[in-house]
Amino acid sequence: MRRASWRIGAQAAGLLVAVLAVMSSLVVLVVLNGQKQQTTAVLIQAISETRGGVIDRRDGDDSSIRRVAVAVTDEHGTRIDGAMPRGLPDRSLMAVVARTGRPDQRRVELDGMHYVIRTARHGDVTVQAVLNLHEQREEIARLLQAIVIGGGIGVLLVAVVAVLLGRRAVRPLADALVLQQRFVADAAHELRTPLTLLSTRAQLLSRRIRRAGLLQPALQSQLDDGVRGLVNDAANLTEILEDLLLAADRSADLPQVPVDIATLADEAVSSAAVAARSAGIDVALVIDSQDQDSLRLRAGSRPALLRAVNALIDNAVSHAASQVIVRVRSDPGHVEVDVIDDGPGIDAETLPTIFDRFASQRPADPVGHSRRHYGLGLALVSDVAARHGGAVTVVSRDDHGGGAVFRLRLPIGRRG
Repeated sequence: MRRASWRIGAQAAGLLVAVLAVMSSLVVLVVLNGQKQQTTAVLIQAISETRGGVIDRRDGDDSSIRRVAVAVTDEHGTRIDGAMPRGLPDRSLMAVVARTGRPDQRRVELDGMHYVIRTARHGDVTVQAVLNLHEQREEIARLLQAIVIGGGIGVLLVAVVAVLLGRRAVRPLADALVLQQRFVADAAHELRTPLTLLSTRAQLLSRRIRRAGLLQPALQSQLDDGVRGLVNDAANLTEILEDLLLAADRSADLPQVPVDIATLADEAVSSAAVAARSAGIDVALVIDSQDQDSLRLRAGSRPALLRAVNALIDNAVSHAASQVIVRVRSDPGHVEVDVIDDGPGIDAETLPTIFDRFASQRPADPVGHSRRHYGLGLALVSDVAARHGGAVTVVSRDDHGGGAVFRLRLPIGRRG
């Protein structure tokens, strides 16, 4: 909860910083443009106040005018009024303006100071007015300082308020998450004991029947196979419960071990084959790679991956007409598990939401024989794939007689 609150505060502060940056830039641009226009107006006014070669500075109320240094050139020479910077006036520039008659305004830097020079004809004389930009630059510096200080205080206040409000907003979610984790942990703990007892009793039952010699060898072998499958299923369910416990606690890391996807897929197919065969569905496994190492993940959660493949196979069996094919193949840097069924396919409208919880497809006919339900299984597959850095996708096989292809794509990972 604390991390989420700080994240909210940081996001609010970042948003405010972005807004302040944009607004401050606009303000500075407006002020700079105003200063530029004011500078031009002051220089034009200073030039216009020279009459007949005599500098008229009687308009002493304008502080900007008083800061302007003016040089006037006529047939009698050059006269200067005001504190003319060293290196000015620019007599060559005044000569050009006197010859062409076109005003010239430019910005120059002399001895580390910035000036604006405007040179223009005024009557029979050529006037060059110079304005020091020191005060304008100080004004911009004060403006930026005020923006930084005021903006910093504002950002700090907004961040503090956002953190406090974020804590109040996140607290109910955190409480709900704690309750959810507690529920999953309690449910898994309560189910673990019955599963252990189920596995133990199945093994004891098989031993007692074998010792009593009540069954023929063929029937005894079938019973042993059934009990062995029951024990394996109970063990798989126990592993799934452990995986759910780890998933409920996001602060805990899932156990990372090498996982042979081909072996895992074979186990999933074997587990689903009996129930599928009773429903008239044939489940087949195809391995499209001769390199066994290319089908092995460097690190992954085997129970979670087995749960994902089982969910894909169960989904395919529940919608298939006669056959489900599980194909495992390698792709550069990845392992792909394709689960292919020959069922009714998937509508284009359903594809974007098929991995949502309890997604379903509308029936293609009034009776609804082609309706597909997806429940939680595919959503869990998507979650498992994401936690392993992979993805699950689906395409409808409309051009191959119907059905769908679900592809679980997982990165192999770095070699140890």
